[in-house]
Amino acid sequence: FEGAEGKVMVPKEIDRKQKDHLLILYGKGKKYEVIAGKLKRLEVNGMGIALRGNIEVEKIELNGTGVLMEGYLSCKNLEVNGMGTKISVNASSCDFMEINGMGVDVFISYTIPWEGKRYIEINGMGSKLVVELPEGVSKDQLEISGGNIASVIKIRRKKK
Repeated sequence: FEGAEGKVMVPKEIDRKQKDHLLILYGKGKKYEVIAGKLKRLEVNGMGIALRGNIEVEKIELNGTGVLMEGYLSCKNLEVNGMGTKISVNASSCDFMEINGMGVDVFISYTIPWEGKRYIEINGMGSKLVVELPEGVSKDQLEISGGNIASVIKIRRKKK
């Protein structure tokens, strides 16, 4: 599949539907690797979602059960809805993050200082959020909100 924003390489065993710049993939019961080039928007719906590596997208939407994201992140918006979500990323940017679900474990280490504010909204039951800030960024530049039950939220300075 080659869209206006880049290439997506999909194993032939995965069923797919294509409509304009939308690519829908159906892979049941097996593990598949999908390699995406430069995209503006990435939306994934399903069970057992794993995003690993360098993730550079303007907007990411993940909806499902068993969501794992790890690696390097650069985005404007990240929205995750799911049960059993684990996110562990080093982020050069992520201006707005919204995470909704049960059993949510998020670690984000910002790698580059920024001007202005960034926003994290976390709504869930049994949520854990740990944010590391780089030198030159104050806690006032990060706004955390949401409705949480039995949640742990920590903001700490990045270790040298």
